[in-house]
Amino acid sequence: MTTRASASGTTAPRAVTMGLQLGPQTVSWAELRRWTLKAEALGFDSVWLADHFIRGSGPSHPVLEMWSGLAALATCTTRIRLGSLVASVTHRNPAITAVSAATIDQISGGRFVLGLGAGWSEQEHRAYGIPLPPPATRLAMLAEFTQICRLLWTGDVVSFAGKHFQLDDAACEIKPVQDSLPILVGAMGEQIALRVVAQHADVWNMVSMDIETLTRKQALLDRYCEEIGREPATLRRSLEVPIAVATDPSTLQKRMERVIRARGYPPDRAADMFIGGSPEQCIEKIQRYVAMGFDELMLITLEPFDDDELECFAEYVLPAFAAPDAAARGKANG
Repeated sequence: MTTRASASGTTAPRAVTMGLQLGPQTVSWAELRRWTLKAEALGFDSVWLADHFIRGSGPSHPVLEMWSGLAALATCTTRIRLGSLVASVTHRNPAITAVSAATIDQISGGRFVLGLGAGWSEQEHRAYGIPLPPPATRLAMLAEFTQICRLLWTGDVVSFAGKHFQLDDAACEIKPVQDSLPILVGAMGEQIALRVVAQHADVWNMVSMDIETLTRKQALLDRYCEEIGREPATLRRSLEVPIAVATDPSTLQKRMERVIRARGYPPDRAADMFIGGSPEQCIEKIQRYVAMGFDELMLITLEPFDDDELECFAEYVLPAFAAPDAAARGKANG
């Protein structure tokens, strides 16, 4: 996506995709559904759920399961894209995951994005009796996982002899609606993980960090792409980042303190780690991420969900990043 000139001749902000990260789904199903429908109505581009079964130190917060939640959301939405952020390769067999992803893509009419990750929660794996191999092994599993999904989505009968996964005449008889169902990979490790991203992902996802760290990882990812002959621009870049926005200074201060407290950010570095401020300040921060090469933001919203904050962001911030065709549609419908 590129910058565009306004009627006055100045350069308008480059279009960027905006989604909501609603995981780990510790609200009721009714609230998750309501919030997703609200996001769709307000013009957000996507909603993402997390692949977790428990939250924090124990099962004190009931967690809605990701795959069934995404399938249910696919039936009650019409436009917004839905994605897993991210499905752990330790939780399910890759062939079964491929079939589930294809099914949700069918239910949604081609609006699904399969987000994958290597898994990390020792507590969660121990609680559910799921093996958690060393990081290097999980990353090798992740590489095989992506290959198996693509083979099953495009082939009739698939056999695969990997180090970690094997298929013997397996089939994914229900195919995705999308010709190429996107695979997002969430990863941050600089020695191995980003190489897997460069080799196998359509979209890279990164959790918000300070600008220096993000810049270094972007440069490494570009280098790894070039080393394997891939044009870096063919890899979309997405960022999970909390928001705190308000037009009233007192309300804004409370929302920013809530994010800093909930995320555990160092107060002296917090301003660099999330999108917080007046609508104008939020636009400036998003422009900074766009300039770094990120073209998709997954906005982290804290629970309980704040309707006023989401409406404020949609009214004052989203229009600044609408793609030209979306802006034209909005005028036509206004």
